[in-house]
Amino acid sequence: MLELKKLNSFSLIFNKGILSHSSKEWLRLDAPNVTYVIKATMAIILAMSLSMMLGFSTPQTSVLTAFLVMQPHSGMVFSKSFYRFVGTVLGAIIAIILVGALSQDRFWFITLLTIWIGICAAAGFKFRNFMAYGFFLAGYTVLIVAFPVLHHPTEVFNFAISRVSEVLIGLVSASIISEVVFPRKLSNTLFANEQKRYQSIVSSIALIGDIFEKDCEHHDHSNYPKTILESDSLLINSAFESNVNKKDKMYYQRLNSEFMHLSTTYFSLKSIVASLKEKDKFTDAMAHSLRGIFEPIEDLLENHSKDLIDKKSIEELALKLKSLREEVKNNLHEQKEKIIIEDFDLSHDFSSVTFLLARLLSEFNMYINTYLSFLKRDKKAKDYDKFSQTLKFSTYNDNGLLFLAILRGVSVLLLSLSFWILTGWEFAIFTIINAVAMSLLLSSAANPLGFAINFAKGAICSFFVVMLYNFYIIPTFASDIVSYCVVFTPFVALMAWLTTKNIGGPFFSMGFMLMSVLAVSMNSYLPRDFNYFIGTEIGSLIGIVFTILSFTIIGSWSNAWTQRRVSKVLCKQLASLVNDKLSLQRIHLESTGFDLIQRFSTMGKLNQTSSSKLFLLLLSTLEIGRALINIRNNITFFVHKPPMVYKFIFAVGRYFESSSNNDKIILLQKVETLYKELEKNKMFKSAVEQRAISSILVDASLIYTIMKNKISLPNKGEEESWD
Repeated sequence: MLELKKLNSFSLIFNKGILSHSSKEWLRLDAPNVTYVIKATMAIILAMSLSMMLGFSTPQTSVLTAFLVMQPHSGMVFSKSFYRFVGTVLGAIIAIILVGALSQDRFWFITLLTIWIGICAAAGFKFRNFMAYGFFLAGYTVLIVAFPVLHHPTEVFNFAISRVSEVLIGLVSASIISEVVFPRKLSNTLFANEQKRYQSIVSSIALIGDIFEKDCEHHDHSNYPKTILESDSLLINSAFESNVNKKDKMYYQRLNSEFMHLSTTYFSLKSIVASLKEKDKFTDAMAHSLRGIFEPIEDLLENHSKDLIDKKSIEELALKLKSLREEVKNNLHEQKEKIIIEDFDLSHDFSSVTFLLARLLSEFNMYINTYLSFLKRDKKAKDYDKFSQTLKFSTYNDNGLLFLAILRGVSVLLLSLSFWILTGWEFAIFTIINAVAMSLLLSSAANPLGFAINFAKGAICSFFVVMLYNFYIIPTFASDIVSYCVVFTPFVALMAWLTTKNIGGPFFSMGFMLMSVLAVSMNSYLPRDFNYFIGTEIGSLIGIVFTILSFTIIGSWSNAWTQRRVSKVLCKQLASLVNDKLSLQRIHLESTGFDLIQRFSTMGKLNQTSSSKLFLLLLSTLEIGRALINIRNNITFFVHKPPMVYKFIFAVGRYFESSSNNDKIILLQKVETLYKELEKNKMFKSAVEQRAISSILVDASLIYTIMKNKISLPNKGEEESWD
């Protein structure tokens, strides 16, 4: 009996443990989706009710606006609402001007409208985050306002005011609900993300010693570049929240930049070691020496609990890292002196790896200390202004991709306009609006063609649900505002729930939601004529087909084209670091590089292997670029500028400017010769110049290692396919 009681007790404890774990898991993964569905449903019902009470003709505009701006975090809702309002007002003003002045002149109306769509497509593609969304809105709002009243130009002002008012109701509804009902702040998300990154990078660096084992392949699939860009995006949107103060923003900005430097060094070290292993240039002696250098740090991180992220645990880690700095430094010098490598290239390969390892530990120590300072908030206010001036993230814009975005937006507009003019079909207006809106909104998506196809699938599915509502449920059960709200609540909740799931693939739920809202009748006096319903649905679907055609034809560049384009861009960037006036910082170089790779990865048709190789191209570019920046900065410490250093960096620049393989072979030999001469002729007269030339030699050695071993070098000429 006693045994049975003990068993029941253990069973109860075990069940409680499972229940507790399940509850935490549900709160972490599922609860945010549930709260989002509740908030979105409440915001949409509020927007629809207000539009109906105020007597607006199309409550769909308010509903659609509330749905589109609703985000998990209040700051993102406010940010998206702001840019949507600005874009809507700007588009309405342009529509009033075009219709009022040129409604009777078809040629100039179409010409200026085409120019405006091209401008909005370019601006939306150039800018990031919700600012791009605002420009896209400014583009297709012109169509929404202008085309319904094109034959009645005197009504354009009132129609525009009505549309802007409906949008404003949707924005206010979403903002109020987001702030009042289950509010989620970006400040909490930023802090949680920083905690995850801390744990992730500690875990990664704790295992990096494995890569020094000759027969061990250490794979780390952490997508650090993506988290860096996402963190910067969240930080930008946090400007719309009052509870994220200036000091915290500066800390997040500094942590993000230091994490970016650390992750770059981390992946560069892994890339170079892996490349040396492939070429059988990574000897047992090198592996043993590097293990010896890293061993104290490895032991420390193994004993450091990854689950403890409190200040005390991190403070202990920071103190121990500080005390280990001298030991690691001494180990580094001892191993360099102990290991004797006769081969010139192999000797510099080892020096480059040890340099990257030392830099990794230094940057890791800096990141830990900054993170600890952030937790303790012990920095003085004067430090923040310095951070804000030097830690600005930069974005990359490619003129080729920009031109394609403009061409696609303009082509879709002209194609749909031609369809309207040639057919004279009254529902072709919906074709024009949907085609242009879709082509603009999807132009910066990760997989625009795939998203457009999924959108079309969702739109087709919505046809049957909307038909049921328009011709059975609404006429039978809805007669006033209250009954409309009751009838629509399950429908709205379903749409909100679909957006939290990946049913049917990305953008399937968006297609279902958008087409449902636009086609469903939300007022007792709105037309529920079956012919009108079928006409609007077919017209909208034709517009989506035009969008799919545009992404198929204009966005159909190949994997090989993407690789060649990225290689040429990276080569141009390296050449500019040699020839142009130096005003570049490492943070600008790295943030631009990460943004470049993300831009091409999302726009090109890349498989996983090709995406990885693009990333390796970027790493070599960042390392050579950082070294060139350091060399040029160190040259300024010399009284008489050293000509041998200039010859070396100019030879490097010409190597990446050249597209001929024969020229590259000659230039690589010249780089090698100049480096050997530079190492022999140490030109210094003072302690300052001595430190400068020592730093130059370290950076030149790293450049030489990467170029001599051709470690994922970008190439301006033709390259073999990566498929």
